[in-house]
Formats: sequence, structure tokens, C-alpha cells
Amino acid sequence: MHISQFSYYSPTIFTRLLIPSTPKGIADKVLYLDADILCIDSMAELLPMEFGENAATILPDAAETTHRRRVAFQLSLQKYFNSGFMYMNVDTWLAKEITELTIHAILENYKDHRFPAQDELNIILEGQIKYFDRK
Repeated sequence: MHISQFSYYSPTIFTRLLIPSTPKGIADKVLYLDADILCIDSMAELLPMEFGENAATILPDAAETTHRRRVAFQLSLQKYFNSGFMYMNVDTWLAKEITELTIHAILENYKDHRFPAQDELNIILEGQIKYFDRK
């Protein structure tokens, strides 16, 4: 499917969604970082991390954004994450068809969301993710 035919968004918002299919059969985890993320310490503690049945481990967004977005989408867990940092469980992500569900939701609800990929990921992944400490 050529996503840009069906959306007025730049194809770059869909990139993070396509990443888990790339290492299938090679790696069971993949780390996605937005270009504005600065890492200043070792990320070695991520390597042995277990996901369980979670599709990803993520970081909570800023408190004010979390409050506004969780109220707007009536998220039952009262949490909202920043999709600029996602440590993805490749097999679970693919098995649960997170990419397909999210792309479909973005294309269907594009007028209702300020942060289309992030908003839809928060809705679709609610209860299927683990949260990192914001350190």
C-alpha cells in the first residue's frame, strides 16, 4: 500500500510503525528514537530487558500533555506516552498487527488527532505496554 496516496500527512509519520517488520527473523527487539532524543548514558540496561506479552516499553509523556491527551481519548489507564522513544517487542508487535491497526486508524481519524501516530498508538497499545522510568 502506498500510504501517501491516502493521507495528507508526510510518509515520515508512518516510518516508526514500519520499523518492527525490518528485523523480523534477525532480532526480537528494536529501539526507535526520534531525532530530537539525546542519550547521555549507556543504554546497555535495555538489552536484557524482558517484555513479557507487552508490545513495547515506552516513556510517559510530559504531565500536562498526558493529562490533556488521556482526557481527550478517555484512556482508562490514565496514561499517555511519547512515541518518540519506543523499545519494541518485534514478534508481539507483528502478531498483534499494531502497524496495520495504527495506520488504518490514522487514515480513518486524521481530522481528530493533533499527533496522529502518537495518539493512535496510545489508544491501540493501551494495556499492552510497559513504562520506563523517565530517567
